Amino acid sequence: MKKMWQDLSFKMKLGILVVVLVSFVVFTVVTYNTLVEEVRDVGIDQATTMMLQGYKKELQDIVDVMALTLSAAIEEETSEQEIYQIFSNGIGDVRFFPDESGYYFIYKTGGVVFAHAAQPKLEGKNLIGFKDPQGKLLIEELDRVSRNGGGFVEYVWEKPNQGLKPKLSYARMIPGTKYWIGTGVYIDDIEEQANKILATIHTISSDFAKKMYLLLGAAWIVVVLPLSWIVVRSIAKPIHELTYIADEYSLGNLDLKIPSAGRKDEIGRLAMAIERLGASIKLAIDRLGSRENKKLYNTTSSQPAGLNRLFTDPKAVERLNGEINLLKQDNRKILGQGVLNLFERWDISTKDKCSILGLSDKDSHLLEDIRVGITVPDTIDLIDRIGLLLGIHKTLKNIYQEKYLSH
Repeated sequence: MKKMWQDLSFKMKLGILVVVLVSFVVFTVVTYNTLVEEVRDVGIDQATTMMLQGYKKELQDIVDVMALTLSAAIEEETSEQEIYQIFSNGIGDVRFFPDESGYYFIYKTGGVVFAHAAQPKLEGKNLIGFKDPQGKLLIEELDRVSRNGGGFVEYVWEKPNQGLKPKLSYARMIPGTKYWIGTGVYIDDIEEQANKILATIHTISSDFAKKMYLLLGAAWIVVVLPLSWIVVRSIAKPIHELTYIADEYSLGNLDLKIPSAGRKDEIGRLAMAIERLGASIKLAIDRLGSRENKKLYNTTSSQPAGLNRLFTDPKAVERLNGEINLLKQDNRKILGQGVLNLFERWDISTKDKCSILGLSDKDSHLLEDIRVGITVPDTIDLIDRIGLLLGIHKTLKNIYQEKYLSH
């Protein structure tokens, strides 16, 4: 995995980084939306619970007050007819809640309707087995919670002109009697309020999300992508240029201008290093030329004449001065022998010979092969290096031709 990463180009690495950043942003957005939904659900649950608790408190207060009032009103009454009149008069015209949908109903324990402010025709009927449209035995439930100290029952009930709606009732015993009193309130507005809260949260979160998405999109378009491109260009392009310069140096083209040498970062330091490398190669070539020049000037009349001693075969010199077809083995053989004569003239070690020709130590046997007349291998790099060395020889010969002819 590490090697695979190292082998990737810088553009590819930066592309992967951008993909990771995009993935992180997408993950953040998804997480944000999930969090908003959770907050919305929690908010709606809490609001619904608070509203329901408010209704329960209001119902309980309304029923408790009336239960105590009716209990006090019949304190000395024993006749059921008198009690009925007091109860009926006490609850008959009482309405509450803003829409006046609230009213009282009084039952005997066991489920018989005793007094009903909204539906007097039900009085005297036993509704203990009555079920709401969803099958709940709501009178039985109210009777049970009343005898257990009072409590709440939720069910569905017909709401005028609106159909079935959820309703909440509270019932309790009238102190000192066998009757229980209750009332109820439609709680469909809780769902309406919950939907309003949901719509409000959705509007706020949607507006915020749109602004966030626009901001993120603008940031990517205006900042991240241009900055990424600038970074790629500022690094990849100079590296490509310096790679080209290094390749040209290896081919002997040492007169190229080094780009990015004035930069202060790592690219600039790399450019300066390549520039120093080129200068060192030029200096090495100049020194080789100076050594040959010195040997040429020190040549006396008792010595073989000038640069013609660079080749054992005089005809080879003449052939090298013209066009040479390097595809022919004989020509490559002449090149190889000529270079070996140059090496002997320069008096350098076998290791240096291999280094100049780009050969490793294990390939040093090629020098002996060339010396005994075996053809130079037709590798481009080796032939280029041989051509460069012979070019130096030819230049020296042209410069010192007069002295060469005098000998």
